[in-house]
Amino acid sequence: MKKLFAVLVLSFSFSGVMAEYKVPPSHSSRSSGGVISDKQMEQCVILYNQILQLEDELNRTVVNRYSEYSVNSYNNKVQQHSNYVARFNAQCANKQSRSACEQANKLNRANGLPETPCR
Repeated sequence: MKKLFAVLVLSFSFSGVMAEYKVPPSHSSRSSGGVISDKQMEQCVILYNQILQLEDELNRTVVNRYSEYSVNSYNNKVQQHSNYVARFNAQCANKQSRSACEQANKLNRANGLPETPCR
């Protein structure tokens, strides 16, 4: 059974404080979805973390349903999240990289953040 990645997230914006990069989930089985390059996996790690950050922002968002601007802004964020998830599912889900953890650590190092031990 394929492991599907689904997150309900509606919006994305950087708060100026970069959170530590996390390694996206992968599915290991005999019927792998394929191995992708380290550069592609780096982009998957970035995209996955954008999804998580957007999810966090959406979970904290209070929408004023009497304000057209507030509703439209929220809906735009929801659409952006849907686009991110669709892109992640198409390009990254069920893919493996020999160095996904190393790619996350590379991004953390570049941003002065702590590294995670790789297994």
